[in-house]
Amino acid sequence: MDNQIYNFLTLLAKTIHKDYSSEVKNPVDWNRIFTYAQMHKVMALIFESAAKDEAFVAEPLYAYCKQVTKATVISQSRRTDEFLTLYRAFAEQGIEPVVVKGIVCRQLYGDYCDHRPSGDEDILIQKKDFKTVCRVFKERGYIARKNTNLNEKQLDEMKDISFDNPTNGGHVEVHLNLIGHANETRSKMNAFFDSAFENMIEIEVLGTKIKTLSHTEHFLYLVLHAFGHFIGGGVGIRQLLDILLYAKAYFELLDWRYIWQCIESVRADLFLEDLIFIGNQYMGFSLPQQGNPHCPEELLEDLISSGAFGKGTQENWIAGMVTDVAGRKAEGKMRAFKEVMRMIFLSRDNMQIRYPELREKPWLLPIAWVKRWIAFIKKSFRKDKNSAAEGIQIGKKRVELLKKYKVL
Repeated sequence: MDNQIYNFLTLLAKTIHKDYSSEVKNPVDWNRIFTYAQMHKVMALIFESAAKDEAFVAEPLYAYCKQVTKATVISQSRRTDEFLTLYRAFAEQGIEPVVVKGIVCRQLYGDYCDHRPSGDEDILIQKKDFKTVCRVFKERGYIARKNTNLNEKQLDEMKDISFDNPTNGGHVEVHLNLIGHANETRSKMNAFFDSAFENMIEIEVLGTKIKTLSHTEHFLYLVLHAFGHFIGGGVGIRQLLDILLYAKAYFELLDWRYIWQCIESVRADLFLEDLIFIGNQYMGFSLPQQGNPHCPEELLEDLISSGAFGKGTQENWIAGMVTDVAGRKAEGKMRAFKEVMRMIFLSRDNMQIRYPELREKPWLLPIAWVKRWIAFIKKSFRKDKNSAAEGIQIGKKRVELLKKYKVL
């Protein structure tokens, strides 16, 4: 394994496991290690173990990383407080959303829970509570990214809708279902969580009681969520850490027979087997291995290069487009064509994230498309680097990896 990838994983493991004895290997390229840390949104976690190394403290990079770590922890702490306040506001209206990922996973990091940042928080609600939930968001200064005036059919078909608070930076994704119904496989995955509200459990975070999925369903969701990103643009180390820490914390409470049954039915079993192998081999975990490793070294290389959610670089973003289209092509040429058109002509809901003026002036959408295309071309065809060509090559490599996992 490349020394700096080894060092990156080792530093993460030393923060996560207080008794982890492995050390970084010389020569240590701190700049490259923290480039990986930024790509995977784990800089604060890496910094805590790196700061114990005198060689790193002497680096010019140290002061910058310390500043970013401090800002990350403070910002995450504030967002956590805001989300818990929001959750209590829902409870006052008799609504108890089921919280997934984010704040639940952060509790697994113990003293470093705020070192693991969350870009958003995710909640699952019942369709009957949608209007009340929207009202609470509005009262607290949140703005919906999509139209919330939906009929019964639209609510049945919608997967999620995001709410942003421009004042405090709060961002919440409200799910009507956890996986979506984009294809038959996703609908099948969704069925695994039909009893989410019947099986939900209660945990306490900073004195606030919140509802979340049962441990078995939560672990299953973490794996399937990561698998979905893996199939699309790629998945990063932070999601791998969440999965491994959840398995370690609740191993005896998980219904492993049911989990493997579900995962095998959607062809995610080889993927999970290799994730566990990577965790045991390189990140200080000692989870029971199911089956034999398949191609963990190739998966690890893909995880590292993908960054958080497969968007570590422009090249990886382009590669994600290649794999996404390949997946649609396997379902039929028409689905592949529609996917290409969807990526070229993003919906107004997606475009207004970057171009907020579309909220008030939707007729500017064609102009926003042109701006986006120009920006993409400038990034992809720079004089010093052909990101488009490189991204296509990465994409082709990812397609071959997906075939090894029997996804394509």
